[in-house]
Amino acid sequence: MLSPTAERGNARALGRLGFRYEHGFGVPQNYYAAADLYCRGAEQGDPFAQAMLALMYDKGHGVPQDFVLAYKWLNLAAARAGGRQREAYLRFRDAVASKLSRNEIAAGQQLH
Repeated sequence: MLSPTAERGNARALGRLGFRYEHGFGVPQNYYAAADLYCRGAEQGDPFAQAMLALMYDKGHGVPQDFVLAYKWLNLAAARAGGRQREAYLRFRDAVASKLSRNEIAAGQQLH
């Protein structure tokens, strides 16, 4: 069930609702629903949704495991976030990068 704000497509609300589904806070835990909500928020440029979608790709929760896409979304999230949030997303991105070849990192950087 979408909140009215998420129903209107608000990127931030979609990301927060995705988090609730990922962790089962007030709704049944559902990785597929979480990934869908994160994706919708991420595509609109919400850094939280981008980072959370990246972590879903990193773990293979609700989406096929894909480290290049995880890198892409964390890179975008870090570019749009500030302060501690940015620092955290950069640490996550670097952790994912440690699983990639140079060519895979370059591929992830070219994805928009």
